[in-house]
Amino acid sequence: MKNDNYIDFIEKSRIHLNKVVFEQRIAVDEVVYALYEKTKENKEDLSPKEILFFIGGPSCGKRHLAQEIAKYDKSYQHFISIDMSRFAESESKDDLFGVMLDENGKETKYGELYKIAKENPKSVVVFDSIEKASLKVQSILGKILREPDNFDISFKDMLVVFTTTIGEEFYKKSIFLEHYKNDPIKAKAWIVELLGTKTISKDNITRELFDAEILALAMHHHVVPFVELSLKVLAEIGAESIKTLAPLFSKKLNTQLKIKSPKTIATLITISRFPYINAKEAKNKVPESLFYQISKFVKEKKIIPKIITVDMGETAKKFYEKNKYILNSHVSDTRSRLQSAYLTWKDDWINEDMVMILENVEFQKTLNNKLYEYGQKPRIRT
Repeated sequence: MKNDNYIDFIEKSRIHLNKVVFEQRIAVDEVVYALYEKTKENKEDLSPKEILFFIGGPSCGKRHLAQEIAKYDKSYQHFISIDMSRFAESESKDDLFGVMLDENGKETKYGELYKIAKENPKSVVVFDSIEKASLKVQSILGKILREPDNFDISFKDMLVVFTTTIGEEFYKKSIFLEHYKNDPIKAKAWIVELLGTKTISKDNITRELFDAEILALAMHHHVVPFVELSLKVLAEIGAESIKTLAPLFSKKLNTQLKIKSPKTIATLITISRFPYINAKEAKNKVPESLFYQISKFVKEKKIIPKIITVDMGETAKKFYEKNKYILNSHVSDTRSRLQSAYLTWKDDWINEDMVMILENVEFQKTLNNKLYEYGQKPRIRT
């Protein structure tokens, strides 16, 4: 029987994770159930506390959720993310698992996994993009996690998370999410079966993307689907971040900052960062872009204004009204178009007060991975 304090912790965990991980209630509910609500037998082996498979498209918050679990749950002391593309070749297995014995029977080298288990046992460990590791690496990893007792290693205080974007075209369909809600066990079986059919071709050789050991782990543990974020949500994240950081920026610059239509301005800045935008970028880079532009004008004038007002011109307003339908799109929709928006700002000074106006917005093709206003990366951090 769970006591009242534990039940309260479960509910607070769900509320907190839904607050910091945007638009992923299905994923949060599944994680909370897996970690806290599910009745567990007393573990006597050395296997991980839990193994989770986070599935979904890029930039939807898979790694972010794992990181927030590590921050919130005090039973974990570290968050460690391993980019599995580093282990794309079978020979790289020694870097991850080590070379345990030489010809004389002496230990020669501990791999990265053993070092993590030994030095940071109470960790949330993410194996990011597991499909990018070689099948040999996947096979060994699956065996070690399934039977760590046989490999003289302990994961008993560790949460293990695998992430993959493979199959995103299937996960984002509303019919799949309905099936998942109604029958998660059957939906998980569909997912594992789907992953088992995925292949990759290289040098005229075709191979599966997932080893049977990894698929077996997925079948016996929790598979957590993530929905694709809408651009409207990303814009709201940016607007909320501007609202939070504006007082800190004002204090740092020793001025008073007034932002008219902050949600609309945040939306246009978000659009200017297409097609490479995710929740983290929206939270950090949208306010950073705005504060950078303010700082740029202030630096050019060499005067700290008493009041700074941020507003929109008529042309920018018309652009927003004409193109706000795009907010119903998703990140993947913008990637296919490789289209961004170029923002034109101007500053007007009245005595010691500055008015910064978003004068014009126009679409243009994106050639580089990142597009910043005036072709420069923001140098002002808040």
